[in-house]
Amino acid sequence: MSPICRAALGAARPNDPVDALLTRLVPENAMTLRVAGVVAALPDARNDAEVLRDGIAAVFQKDDVKTEGTARAFLDWHIRSDFDEGRTMKMDGWHLSKTEMGLMFLASEYRSR
Repeated sequence: MSPICRAALGAARPNDPVDALLTRLVPENAMTLRVAGVVAALPDARNDAEVLRDGIAAVFQKDDVKTEGTARAFLDWHIRSDFDEGRTMKMDGWHLSKTEMGLMFLASEYRSR
């Protein structure tokens, strides 16, 4: 686990809703691991992923909203915004949003704990 994520995720609770959401949303396969590796090598992308993680956590804390649907709507909005504003990267023929890449990185970091 990268030092930046170790510090940010070290205090995560075992039943953290963000952890559970990430592992359900993001499959563990060669593509997601490759994307996670690319993000891990880019300090700005890692920082963006941590901001994304904080945003997801805030959705779960806001007004005691604990539903996955609310978090998914938050992520859908961010993904659409990334595409609308050109915050994408092409990998293996796929155009991925910055948010999607951050999700793959965060899920990989959680799984490696």
